[in-house]
Amino acid sequence: MKERVLLERVGQGAAIGFVLLLSIGNVAFAEIIPAARRVTWQGNVGVPGGIPNVTTVYTTFATVPTESALQAALNSCPSNQVVQLGAWTATYSSDLQLSKSGVVLRGSVDAQGKPTTKIIFSNGGMSIRAPSFSETTMNTDVNLAADANKGDTTITLASVPSWVIPGQLYIIDELDDASLISAMGEQGGAPYRTVMGNGPRGKAQLIKVVSTTATTVTFELPLMESYRVSQTAQLAQSAYNPTAGCLRRAGVENIRFEYTYGSSGLQGILMQNCDACWMKNVEGYNCPGTYHVWAIFDYRCEIDHCYFGFSHYYGGGQGYGIALYHYVTAGLYQNNILEHLHCAMQVNYGSSGNVFAYNYAFDGYSDARQEPSISTHGVSSWQSLFEGNYCQNKLLWDFTHGTGGTHSTAFRNRILGLSAAGNDQVPISIEQYNRQNNIIGNILGVSGVHGTYAWVAPASCSGNWAIYRLGYYININC
Repeated sequence: MKERVLLERVGQGAAIGFVLLLSIGNVAFAEIIPAARRVTWQGNVGVPGGIPNVTTVYTTFATVPTESALQAALNSCPSNQVVQLGAWTATYSSDLQLSKSGVVLRGSVDAQGKPTTKIIFSNGGMSIRAPSFSETTMNTDVNLAADANKGDTTITLASVPSWVIPGQLYIIDELDDASLISAMGEQGGAPYRTVMGNGPRGKAQLIKVVSTTATTVTFELPLMESYRVSQTAQLAQSAYNPTAGCLRRAGVENIRFEYTYGSSGLQGILMQNCDACWMKNVEGYNCPGTYHVWAIFDYRCEIDHCYFGFSHYYGGGQGYGIALYHYVTAGLYQNNILEHLHCAMQVNYGSSGNVFAYNYAFDGYSDARQEPSISTHGVSSWQSLFEGNYCQNKLLWDFTHGTGGTHSTAFRNRILGLSAAGNDQVPISIEQYNRQNNIIGNILGVSGVHGTYAWVAPASCSGNWAIYRLGYYININC
C-alpha cells in the first residue's frame, strides 16, 4: 500500500476544499462506490465561489433600533450592501424579514469572533425568504418528452412553456419507482407536490434554468438521478411565481438569536425560496418548538460556523437543528455545532445532493426515545453526503414517513451511537426500504458499550448493543 494525497472526496471530488490523505493502493477511491450511488459534490454545493465578503455598509445601528426601523433598513438597503448592527441586545416581538436580494444583515463580534449582537424574540423569528411564496404554482407543470439521464444538464419538452424563465428555480420529479422508494412507512408521508394531487413523487431536485429553446431547457447543475418518461417525469414551477423571482445572495452574519417563548409548531429561522443565500457565525438558542433552521425550496445555500442548541419542545417533529425539507438542493452545511437537540442534521422530502461536513453534534435529547445526530426522514432524500461529522448520537435513516434516504453516503464520520436515556444505542440504524446507501470509512461505537457487529432483519436483537441495525420496519423495536 502506498499513500496518495487525493483532492477527491467520495466519488468525484473533495468537495469544499478538504485534502484527504488515504492509503488506498492502486485502486482509485471513486471505485469504492458505484457511479450510480454517488454524484460530484465538489464545486456543486453551497454558494458559488463561497460566501462573499460584502464590505459596503448601507447603514449602521450603533444602538438598539426599533424593530420597524431595522425592518425598514432591510427593505431599503441596496443590493450587495450591509445593514450593520452594533454590540447590543434587543427584544423583538414579530418576524424580522430579510427578503431583498443581495442584502446582508451583519452583527458585531468580540476579539474571539463571538457575536456580540443579540436579538431576543418574545414572538416570531428570523425569515430569510423571497416575498412571493405560493403553493399553487407547483401545480403548473409539463411532462418531459424524453428521458433525462443522470449527469444531463438539458431536458427535452414537446414545447417549452412561457413560465420557464432563465435564472429561476424549478422542480424536476417523477412518479415513484417501487424498487427504490415507498411512501408507506410507519406513519406514511408525501412530498409537497404529492400532497397537492400530483401523484407520489418522492424523487426530485431543484434546477436553475440557464437557457431555453423551443423544445429544450438547459440548467446549471447536472441531474443527480435519471428522470423517465415511463414514470411521468415532469418539470414544475417551484413555490413562487417565477416572474417575481426568488431571493438571491442574501445573508445573515454574526448574530445570536434567542427565543423566550415556546410554540410547538414554530421554527426559529426560516430559509425559503433562496438561491445562494447563507448564514455565517450565527447562533440560535432555545428554538420555539420545531426547527432552529427550517430550509425549504432552497438552492445552493450555505450555513457555516454556526451554533444551534436547545429547544422549548422535544416531541415528534420538534427540537431539530438544521432541517432540510421540500426540494432543498445542493446546500452546504459545514463546521457547525449542534447541542441538546432531538435531531441535529436532517434531510427530507425531495432534498437532493446536500452536504453536511465537519459538524459537531452532541448531547442529543428527546421525548421520543430517539435523538439522532444524522437523519434522513421524510420520503425521500437523494445523494446526501455526511462527511467528517462528530456525532455523539446515532445515524438514523428511517422508514417513519416512507423511504428516508436513497443513494446517500456517510463517509469518515465519528459516530459514538450513545443516548442520554440509554435508548437505542446503535451507531448506524437503517430501516426497511432505504436503498443503495454507503457507509464508508467511519469510526463507529464505543468500547465496552457495543459488543455485537450487526442486528439484521428479520433476526431478533440480542446480546450487547450492535454497531449496525439494518432492515427492520421500525428498528428501535426490531
